[in-house]
Amino acid sequence: MEFKEELELLLNNFLITKENNKEAYYKIKSKIKKIREFATSKLGCDVIVNSSLIKLEKIPSIIDNTFSISDFNDQKDYIFFILIIMFLEDKARDEQFILSNLTTFILNLIATIEVKKVVIDFKDYTTRKSLVKVLKYLVKLGVIKQIDGNDLLFKESVENEVLYENTGISHYLVRQFKEDIFSYKEASDFLNTLDTEELLNKKRYYTYRTLLFYPIFNYSLFDAEIYNYFLNYRGRITSDIKELLDGDLLIFNNLAILTTVEKPNRINFPNTRKMSHDIVLLVSDYIVNELDRLDLDKLEFKKLVRKVQQENSKYFNKEFREMKEDKFFLEVTSCMESFGLLKITGDNYQVSDIVYLISGNYEKEEEKEDSMYEQLSIGEDL
Repeated sequence: MEFKEELELLLNNFLITKENNKEAYYKIKSKIKKIREFATSKLGCDVIVNSSLIKLEKIPSIIDNTFSISDFNDQKDYIFFILIIMFLEDKARDEQFILSNLTTFILNLIATIEVKKVVIDFKDYTTRKSLVKVLKYLVKLGVIKQIDGNDLLFKESVENEVLYENTGISHYLVRQFKEDIFSYKEASDFLNTLDTEELLNKKRYYTYRTLLFYPIFNYSLFDAEIYNYFLNYRGRITSDIKELLDGDLLIFNNLAILTTVEKPNRINFPNTRKMSHDIVLLVSDYIVNELDRLDLDKLEFKKLVRKVQQENSKYFNKEFREMKEDKFFLEVTSCMESFGLLKITGDNYQVSDIVYLISGNYEKEEEKEDSMYEQLSIGEDL
């Protein structure tokens, strides 16, 4: 394929704006016909292209936290995200607004609809902090521009104003549906839309979407027809993956993982630049070599993670070396969950058997010394 790099850019970015990344925008646009053909035939996803942005509509195939926003860590963040998009719906491109306009809109809207378990009170510091976090994310995404004022001051006092400008990109953040969605009652209803009504399309779309959008494809979790499609066509699928992304399919029991050559723009696991990934590899190694079982309760899992922290902290960076035990545990479990390596149900911690293939440990100092001595001995003999 002639669009590997361009496809990776679309896979690893929510959207690409011409203003923020002109080079990538024109790079993708030059290959848009071939990219759109692939996205339509293999993924059943549309590619949005206009004078401001390019976006691959990533339609999920399963409900989990893969599509969560890394900048957000609370339910309230996502509520503000949607409320701001609703606020921008009636704003013209380049139209400016002040922060108090937005907060008034939110309070008035919340008063007319039921938002379970969420209280919006801008006198509360954590609420203001959450709103600022979402606004910063939208600025980074290119949805709004901060024209004047300091949003950090708003965190300290609700009286402080900030001036923003709408870029018009908000109209393309939410997925467009071909049918009325008001009858939907469950999150899974959003998966069974018209684009997968034909069985052959559904099998192909779900397979390629899961391989390209998710860290691990557990095909045993899908309906029998999708499971059989993957098994029957895995040769062709492997060939496509190789041609598209210079990648290979690692198949283990009921799991398939897309492995690729590590690139700066590629979001993968393990990422050698992330300390949390190193620690997850360590946890996997301890599970495999010390427990040799994958079904644990919360107490057992916490004990194992604590042992990993205590025995290896000298190898960690400053942040993780000084991290409190509870926060360390949360970082490990969140990272493992996000890559499908751990499923938590109540107090049950079910580890994926892929850890038998993805694990690692630090080379001990004495092993390094032995290795250096052997190399020196060989050199002297020569």
